[in-house]
Order: sequence, then structure tokens, then C-alpha cells
Amino acid sequence: MEKKILEYILKENLIDEDDHVVIGVSGGADSVCLLHLLHKLQGNINFTLSAAHINHGIRGIDADADEEFVKELCRTLEVPFYSYKINIKEESKRLKVSEEEAGRIVRYNVFNQILDQYKKGKIAVGHHMNDQGETVLINLIRGSGIKGLLGMSPKRENIIRPLLMFKREDIIAYLNKNQLKYKEDYTNSQDIYLRNKIRLNIIPYIEANINEKVIDKIVQTTELLKEDDDYLNINTNELLKELIISQEEDNIIIRTDELLDQHIAMKKRLIREVINRVSTIKNMESIHIDQVLGLANKEVGKKIDLPNNLLVKKHYDALEFSFLKNNQEKPAHLQKEKCIIKIPSSYYIQSITKQMKTSLINHIKEEDTSKKTYTKFFDYDRIKSALCLRTRETGDFIVLKGINGRKKLKDYFIDNKIPKEKRDEILLIADGNHIIWIIGYRVSEEYKVTEKTQKILKVEITDTEDL
Repeated sequence: MEKKILEYILKENLIDEDDHVVIGVSGGADSVCLLHLLHKLQGNINFTLSAAHINHGIRGIDADADEEFVKELCRTLEVPFYSYKINIKEESKRLKVSEEEAGRIVRYNVFNQILDQYKKGKIAVGHHMNDQGETVLINLIRGSGIKGLLGMSPKRENIIRPLLMFKREDIIAYLNKNQLKYKEDYTNSQDIYLRNKIRLNIIPYIEANINEKVIDKIVQTTELLKEDDDYLNINTNELLKELIISQEEDNIIIRTDELLDQHIAMKKRLIREVINRVSTIKNMESIHIDQVLGLANKEVGKKIDLPNNLLVKKHYDALEFSFLKNNQEKPAHLQKEKCIIKIPSSYYIQSITKQMKTSLINHIKEEDTSKKTYTKFFDYDRIKSALCLRTRETGDFIVLKGINGRKKLKDYFIDNKIPKEKRDEILLIADGNHIIWIIGYRVSEEYKVTEKTQKILKVEITDTEDL
């Protein structure tokens, strides 16, 4: 089992060199097995380890005994141990979710808090193949598309599941073989939750009367679906490049004409992907996706509120998706930025929470030749005055390819169906009234680098940590 889990970790790229891995350890068979295995694997991969235990306060002295058991186990293995006692019943009421969901939320919040103390790392949880089968059945019963039927992935963001290729019987066999103790949670034998009902009743019935390898078959199906999903994801992302008019961290505007031209399955995938980029797809049901599709056919100004503080508005031939902080609609205009750009220099742009860096270079490096939306190059000698970072002003214009002379900035916004309330938010780099770059959109033809260019101005706009 040790060899197999090492191969699986390397194959799925679950742990990197110098990672810190926080393991959620309840004291049950799965998490105890995972703790022992990862502890041994530290000799094969250079990473550090700690264990976190959450006492939910539901099972009284049994929960306290589990906490002491995990604490002693970590002391024996010389693994740093973190313990938290949280009243899940109170959290469930506060969050207005089930106790099961509240426990999940609390656990991952705690794990991430611990991980924040380290430079980089992962959160390891003990989900195995049987859990995968149960998850797929739960999603199928509740109603799900392909995403739900994929089940859990070995790696999602910073969460890893190194045991996902093993069945529970493999885990118990490993613990027995190595004489490793673990705790039994009696609530796992109560069919009070849907997962428990599937584990205790439905799957055993299928194994006994229909197919004894039902878990294997479910997992095989998820693998086939993953291949289809990967292909569809590639197509979705390519189509979105054509659909997106503008994109920020919490706001995306897409063209409705191109959206409505797609097959119904692709329309829904595109909408889900936009929602996921702006907010989260969690708690979004098929009815919400249908509402967005319906909005695409309605008149300008209509809007709908969706779960997770998401607002969708109809503009001209476009849909705007906005994540609203604190349930408040964003103000129509951001605080105006205006400053003289020094060269070379580095600025923090408050309104978009990004960093801008300017520099003079003699030639463009090969790695910079790809079309990066927020890295641009200009003929420095064509700049007539001090460059200014600002929003639009009366008299602004830009020179575009294929037209004779100037185009008013206002006309550019209208032609590209930029909503009125967005126009005062878009940042510009200006040489007087000549806009050399509408950031995130277009650059002026007059300042483009040519063979005759001697000095090149490079402007990069990135997330702060990228510089």
C-alpha cells in the first residue's frame, strides 16, 4: 500500500517538494491510515506534516476521548498537533445549514487557518474509493449534471485525497497488518444522514443482489465522464475568449449573441463557468442557469439575483455577472484614478487592486511575444507628453487599425457595447487626449512597436504577488 500511494501521489502531483501538509485526523480508520502513510512517505518526498483535529462537541465524552487518542498518536509520531473544540450545533444554526454541512465548512476553515502559517502546502483528507461511490450516488439521487457525477477529484485547489484509489477494505487490512489502532464513531452506523443510508443500506443491497463490484463500476464511470468533461472544458474556455467583453476579479461581461448561438448544453456550461469565475457554482441549481438564459432574451435593464451574492444584468447585447460584497450592489463608478506615470516605476492601482510596472527595453524577449492581455509594448519615441493613468475625459480618442484617423473614445465604447455605467470605470493610459491603451481592451495603432522603433516602453499590470 505504501508503494501504491507513493505512485499515486507522484502521478497526480498531489504533494510538491517543501510543501507543508495539514492532515485532518478524526481518529477514524481512514484518517489514521493516511497519517501513518504520509508520515512514512516523508522519507521519499521532502515535505513537512501536521495534524488537525476538530472536536464537534456532539458526542460528549466519546468526542473528548477521540481528541486525546489523536493527540497521543501525534505525540508518538512526533507530528505537530492542532486541536479545536467547536459547537457544530450552534454553527449549524448560525450558518443556516445542516450539521453535516456546518462540520464540513468549519473543518476546512480551520485547516486553511493552520496552512496560512506556512509558505505553501496542501490539506490532506482521508476520502477513499467507497466515499467516491457514495458521493456519486448522492449527487445522482439529488439530480446532477456531469460535474456532480465526476465525484471528488484527487486534487482540488489545495485539497488532496491520497487515498482515493483505495477501498475501505484495503485501509482496514493495512491497519490490521501493522497493528495500528483507530477509533470508531458510532454515528457512522446510524442511518440518519443520506450518506449513511447509502453506505449502510443501498450499496450493500446492490452488492448482494445486483453487482458485487458496484463501487468499481461507479469509479470507472467517473473516469470515462472525466475524459468527456476535460474535452468540453477546453471548448468552453476557448468559446469564452470570444464571448467575454471585459473581465475583472468580481465582474464579467459576455456577448449574448454568441452565447445564444451555441447548443443548449454549451450555453449552460458557459454560464456555469462565468458564474464560477465571478463567484462560485456551489448552490447554483439548474433553475438558476435557466433564469440566466431567459434573461439573455429580455430587454435592457432587467436583472436577477442569484445565490452567493451574484447579480446578473442585461445590457444591449450583453450580460453582466457581478459578485456583490456584503449583499450590496457595487457603486456605478469606482473612485477615479489619475496620476502621472514615471518611467521606470511601479504603482499600486487601488481601484483594480493590481500593480503596474513600467520599464524601457531595447528589444522584446521571446517569452513576452505571446498575446498577454495585461502586458503591452509601445514605441517610446512617439510619446509626446507625460503619460497619465486615468479614466475617460472629454476629447479622448484612439487610433485603430482599418479606420482613417481618430476614433472618439465614446464611439469606441458604443461600438463595442460597453455599458454606460462601466465606461467611467475603465482605466486608460493617455498621452494628452490620445489614448495609447484602453486597459483590458485595445492599444492605439500609432504607438505600436515597428522595425524602426529604437526605445520600447513595456507596461505590465499584474496581481501584486506576481511582481
